[in-house]
Amino acid sequence: MAIEYIDLTKVSNEATVEVVNGAVRVTPDGSVTTISGGITVINTPLPVSGSVGITTSPVPTSENWRVALIQDEALNSSNKLFTVPSNQEWQILWIWAEFTTSTGIGTRQMSIQVLDNEMDIISRYQAGVTQATTLIRNYLIAPTVPDMLAFRDTDCLTTPIPPTMVLASGQKLRVWDNKAFDPFHDTINAQLQYAWRLVP
Repeated sequence: MAIEYIDLTKVSNEATVEVVNGAVRVTPDGSVTTISGGITVINTPLPVSGSVGITTSPVPTSENWRVALIQDEALNSSNKLFTVPSNQEWQILWIWAEFTTSTGIGTRQMSIQVLDNEMDIISRYQAGVTQATTLIRNYLIAPTVPDMLAFRDTDCLTTPIPPTMVLASGQKLRVWDNKAFDPFHDTINAQLQYAWRLVP
């Protein structure tokens, strides 16, 4: 229980304390109307000196956000899945993905999926350029970055996501080649920077 104090001496030497729906109001002239609902009303001026302690219910505060980095750099896998724990929620800050394609001839495309608890896709974001065989390309997927349609300096590309991408407990974020061309020989090194907090 929290304790709050009101200094009534700054209002008047004599004051009336009125309780209305759990709130306390001071009326210096002693005029207090009757309140229904079984609440006791003081109709006589109350001499006051010093402070009055009032006990109230605690006000719940939100859990603080923390920043963390999670990564999956397993070789020979172009499908990386990150799951929000049951007692947390995440806000995605950015994703850095290094995509190395194998010698298998075919077109790949970096993609981000957000999935619900039942593995249904609820949003999807695709890089603006595909990737060919035997290449190493770097992708930054983050809010406010430009939607680039060509690699810069031969190997860097940015793709935007919403600025308030918050994932609930049990939801998932997938970083993968949405063509699934050679998922057991291509490699995506995925690093996810996110803010998280505990939830009931």
